[in-house]
Amino acid sequence: MARPPLRRSTTTVALIAVLISVVVWAPIGTVRYRVATAPFPSDVILLARLEGVLAGQVNIDGTACFWLGDQQHRGMALSWPWGYSARASPVAPALGWTPLASISGLAVYDETGRRVARIGQRVAMAGGLEPEGVRSIVGCSGFPGYWGVGKVVSAA
Repeated sequence: MARPPLRRSTTTVALIAVLISVVVWAPIGTVRYRVATAPFPSDVILLARLEGVLAGQVNIDGTACFWLGDQQHRGMALSWPWGYSARASPVAPALGWTPLASISGLAVYDETGRRVARIGQRVAMAGGLEPEGVRSIVGCSGFPGYWGVGKVVSAA
């Protein structure tokens, strides 16, 4: 039995609305998000090494969370050096759907504005575990551990 024409046209209208939203929002550029960072600049870097695939999401409160692992198996949440931030296309948060972060170009930038890594890249970084008393960091909570990034060694 064929679908009623009204239902088909409603689906078509919804699809067109989403496509128009993407076309309208895409040229706007990127949105900057706050991420967990060190409280002040420092030349001290812990030298333990951590590697994995960078994952992340934007949050409705204007923050972003990065971690190593995937959505289902979240590993270490990452706290970045002082001055770091995140940027992404405004499409994902505008549609209210954080899984779109992978197509929104969510990436982390250093204090000079240089992109150091984007989600989906395999990264290696120097740093160390945050103290045991840390239960959450800006933009991230509910993780089994938190890693203080000292320096991104590679991102590919």
